[in-house]
Amino acid sequence: MLHKNQLSNFIKREQRAYQLSHSEVTNTLFSRLDTDDIAIVEKHLNTEHLELVKDIPTDSIGYKYTILHLGVYYSVPILLEKTGLSSAMPPENVHSMARGPFSAGGSFYYADLITEAMHKVGAKLKPSSSVLDFGCSSGRILRVLNTAYPEINFYGCDPNEVAIDWAKNYLRNINFTVSPQVPPLAYSTGTFDLVYAISIWSHFSELAALEWFAEMKRIIRPGGYLIFTTHGYQSLNCYAKSGRHSAQTLNKIEENLYSKGFSFIDIFGPKGDWGVVSSSWGEAYISPEWWLENLCSDWYVSLFLPGGVECNQDLIVLESK
Repeated sequence: MLHKNQLSNFIKREQRAYQLSHSEVTNTLFSRLDTDDIAIVEKHLNTEHLELVKDIPTDSIGYKYTILHLGVYYSVPILLEKTGLSSAMPPENVHSMARGPFSAGGSFYYADLITEAMHKVGAKLKPSSSVLDFGCSSGRILRVLNTAYPEINFYGCDPNEVAIDWAKNYLRNINFTVSPQVPPLAYSTGTFDLVYAISIWSHFSELAALEWFAEMKRIIRPGGYLIFTTHGYQSLNCYAKSGRHSAQTLNKIEENLYSKGFSFIDIFGPKGDWGVVSSSWGEAYISPEWWLENLCSDWYVSLFLPGGVECNQDLIVLESK
């Protein structure tokens, strides 16, 4: 049973500051629909979803998110045809960061986040640009970006073979590859204009983090960009409120951040994370001082938004020297 507070929480999560002002991807996809198309989407909704939608201001980004998600969830033909979105959903045995009606079609928010970050550093992807989603899982962001910008060459890699196999079978015109757990990747030097990694360096151990930053430097052309997110000081506040960790654990993480700039917890152990087993993959927290000290010989820091991702992880944009 759905309740109003479920959609309310969804909208709040999607609309909270996050430093987003353009929502370029969502607006691009939504602009492909007219009022008659939206009316058709609403006719497909069950009573509860329809009541929830009618409570959202139609000029808000939350309304656009919801119409797109639910239109995909209900497989409304006109919406799928005009937007190009796919209703394919990973089954329960395939890794996906989110499921359900308000995740159908992929993550519009994170696709917007990528383009917003590029706007903020004064960069824009051109037709025929090459973009890699590093740690793409089953493609929840790539599928949206590729639909909005079919003229760009999109790639995705992840060590989760099951997720990559699903994405290869269900998401078209994207080059998916199973990646190794240690560098190098199977891409030539200077292949990409942009690599983005959402909540990937929030999991690497310190040594793995450094090794993978070096690999990003190799595969990104000079003047190209790396967008990544990671846990930072704001994450401590977020997890204290949610109860994710005990006060003792959070205090230890904070102590490590202040003294070393880096904190790592092996939270997955021998069971691994969705079949991916590595002692270098857990839960990591990185201070700005750490990445400034370790990365600035190879990168310019173009943008730093502390807590800029869902009021939790930090967002950093680096430009390759």
